[in-house]
Amino acid sequence: MPIGLILAYIELNNIDIEKITSQDLEIIYPEASKLAKIDKNFKSKADLYTKKLNSQDNKAIKKWKIIYKISTKNLINFLKKINFEFNLYKGESDVVKLIPDMMKALVNKNLVREDQGALVANDDQNPPAILVKSDGSYIYMTTDLATVIDRETKIKPDMYIYVVDQRQSKHFKQLFKLVEFFSFSNAQFEHIGFGTINGHDGKPLKTRDGDNYKLSQLYQDIENQLKDKNDGDNLSILTKAVLTYSDLSNSRLKNYNFDIDKFTNINGKSAIYIQYAQVRARKLLLHSNYKLKFTHSNDKNKNLLFELIKFDYYFKLALQNNEPHHLADYLYKICQEFNSFYNAEKVFSDTKSEEEISNDLFIINCFLQRLTIISECLGIELVNDM
Repeated sequence: MPIGLILAYIELNNIDIEKITSQDLEIIYPEASKLAKIDKNFKSKADLYTKKLNSQDNKAIKKWKIIYKISTKNLINFLKKINFEFNLYKGESDVVKLIPDMMKALVNKNLVREDQGALVANDDQNPPAILVKSDGSYIYMTTDLATVIDRETKIKPDMYIYVVDQRQSKHFKQLFKLVEFFSFSNAQFEHIGFGTINGHDGKPLKTRDGDNYKLSQLYQDIENQLKDKNDGDNLSILTKAVLTYSDLSNSRLKNYNFDIDKFTNINGKSAIYIQYAQVRARKLLLHSNYKLKFTHSNDKNKNLLFELIKFDYYFKLALQNNEPHHLADYLYKICQEFNSFYNAEKVFSDTKSEEEISNDLFIINCFLQRLTIISECLGIELVNDM
């Protein structure tokens, strides 16, 4: 349907589809959505395009491919910029061709029935799941089911994890029941929901102009905030670290307010605070020729040691619950304890013996190793200096 709206709007306004850009699409789609709500003729034209796309009409598919190429290229390039990549880039369009045979098989097995011109699942769910609308078009449920068939054929995973906004929980409950009812897979299915990112007003994040806040804009705003004290490669690494840590340090099930000042604060629970701690530890180790050897604990280092031995617990907690904020919280805790230890224990004090210095450096090295592992788990790149 979104593509149908876009194609109808392009046709209505005589826009040259060969010349549109990703920025054009960001304007066209909202305008087309608004128009469809007030203009019945335009809505009918968009519906017709949607039908043509579902039926693999050559002219409609050719136009869609242009839009697909523009939008996916833009998306993939930005994901690479912030160090995120997927093994496979697939959308609903990749499984549409599987749907006719899937529906035919379900009809033959009496697993779906006709209801006022639509095809609905024949199980006991209430309301019943619509798979093909009365106008012949498909919905998300249809393509989600076809995707399971595609994955079972090509990958056959032991577990499916859907990382999608928790407001879609009802959809996934219905999907999982249908997968079982249709005997499409014996794998484990789980929806990993997450909350919304809000602004200072507690409402979904918007720009000053009231538009949806794009990730690229958020990236730029964070970078601008950090420019005064950082430059070059460090600026890019720190910007990505702030983006990632700020999101993962919050419980995924809760909504949270994105506060750039808070998330770039050197003294608060932020990626910047963590980066400073690891740079401090790294410099202490680089500027010493002491052998690292643990000999004793004391009142000044015991709190840090106690935190460092908890890694296994927090790692398993994050893994078992699909909640990375446990690891992100733990990362902040060990940095707090390291900074307390650093301030209380003058590592290279003239009054300390070589054995005491070696002991301190051993603990600092353990801290840095833990921090590096956790950062890798969270997808956070570390800087060498600040």
